[in-house]
Amino acid sequence: MSLRAEDAPSFLASLRTLLPEGAVVLDPVGATSECAETGRDRLRPLLTERQRDVLRLLAEGLSNKEIARRLALSHFTVRNHVSQILRSFDFSTRRQAEAWGRASGCVE
Repeated sequence: MSLRAEDAPSFLASLRTLLPEGAVVLDPVGATSECAETGRDRLRPLLTERQRDVLRLLAEGLSNKEIARRLALSHFTVRNHVSQILRSFDFSTRRQAEAWGRASGCVE
């Protein structure tokens, strides 16, 4: 998914209605540009390969158990990966991680 600059204000407004009050919303246009410029290697220092796999599936809206089945992991392991992803990006909810993953273009 690619976000055009002119669509950003309406996207951000929609995103803010879905997130709890006080949630941090990253600029999806800026994030997309950064990913386009630097590639997915930008995530490499922040996340392990397995965490990037979990983030990709999280962005698809899968539950921890569904992610665990797809990756042949324990759902406890997936829960730990999700927690680390949230901490790495300072997100408070998985919805923020899902939205960022989709909007930024850093995950497919």
